[in-house]
Amino acid sequence: MFRSGLGSTIKPSNQTQSPTVLQYIYACGSIFCTTVDTLTHREPRSMLAAMFSGRHTVHKDSDTGYVFVDRDGTHFRHILNWLRDGVAPNLSDLERLELLREAEYYQLLGLVERMNEVLNKKGDEKIDTDLTRTEIIKCVQSSIETHVKFRGVNLSGLDLSNLVWSYASCLLCD
Repeated sequence: MFRSGLGSTIKPSNQTQSPTVLQYIYACGSIFCTTVDTLTHREPRSMLAAMFSGRHTVHKDSDTGYVFVDRDGTHFRHILNWLRDGVAPNLSDLERLELLREAEYYQLLGLVERMNEVLNKKGDEKIDTDLTRTEIIKCVQSSIETHVKFRGVNLSGLDLSNLVWSYASCLLCD
């Protein structure tokens, strides 16, 4: 989870920290600078909000003052940008899955929801792709006793020559 090697411990206080207090976060090789307000405002029930709200003990390195987060820092900038402006980044599917895992770890429910929406939409887009010749053949072969309608299906560009259509119902021309 969160740890500090030779760091000092900041005890929780009854007051929350000023939103303008800068926090330096060291996440496995990268240093990030942000404010308490950024970490606590957009997702107030997240792990980051809990850490920096003053409700919990935060360990800071005694030399640098950095808070050490024992996570891969690759996507932490995306986490901070989400907390700043609420916009999810445009990433590859693999990077989206990695960011989703980080968002789940930090309990950023808004970002988790957004990443799932994008990933589910990508899955739906793959379902809506045009049919291939092989899929048409399988469909026609399986439709001997049932009727299959191809209304609205883009068959242009497919080489459907040499197919035996004698058993297929002529619902293609609907």
